Amino acid sequence: MKKQEKRLDDILGILRDGNAASTRELAQKLNVTEMTIRRDLNILSLKNEIRIIHGGAIYTGQKPDSENYQFSDEETRYKKEKELIGKKAASLIQHGDTIILDGGSTAERVARHIPADIEITVLCYSLNVINIIYKNKHWKKFISGGFFNDNSLMFEDPLGVSLIKSMRASKAFISATGINNTLGLTCKNISEVETKKAVIASSDSKILIVDSTKFGKVHIAHFADLDDFDVIITDTNIPQKYRDLMLEKKITLYTV
Repeated sequence: MKKQEKRLDDILGILRDGNAASTRELAQKLNVTEMTIRRDLNILSLKNEIRIIHGGAIYTGQKPDSENYQFSDEETRYKKEKELIGKKAASLIQHGDTIILDGGSTAERVARHIPADIEITVLCYSLNVINIIYKNKHWKKFISGGFFNDNSLMFEDPLGVSLIKSMRASKAFISATGINNTLGLTCKNISEVETKKAVIASSDSKILIVDSTKFGKVHIAHFADLDDFDVIITDTNIPQKYRDLMLEKKITLYTV
């Protein structure tokens, strides 16, 4: 077997075992340059055996779910965990805060649990969240509009991103569909990336709200790294290696 053929097999084996890996990690494990790895990944990508993403690759042979985010599917999963995460996240909101609520089913739970009598300013861009916050007369509301995505229920538009960039928030509550220690935070829709990046750049405290099934997963659209976050709220089933990683990175971790 030629050296390259063996290396391609080795790369597939590494990706198969971990579902994903960074270019740097592959280069170190196989003792070759990152440029060599990138060439190998291009070959495997043309064969549809992997998907190249920001900083690395995903093994496509064992994807547990679709890359197309459907809010209706997410809404029915891990309801108890999301409810507890939402309640804990809402408890961090204080009188006078300006907050940003991301899209997704967990962000909806945060909105439901915010005390109705505190005065806050809320910026959001997801229909399911808007349907909750518009009813409260104590809150100032900003809606980032634009093109409406039927699958995610999010408004996604350059004008909406401009509004987010022009504001400053004390706290942002952000969701993700994949969290990987080397490849960062990802979501399934590339169209969400600029919105999420703008939220992170415009907020003082960045709070990640995710159920534990998201840890270890990687999806196509990279929008942040773990170091970008100050707080993570998840359920008690988070893998131990990620508990240790949060401690190492000095990220506040709440498990519910």
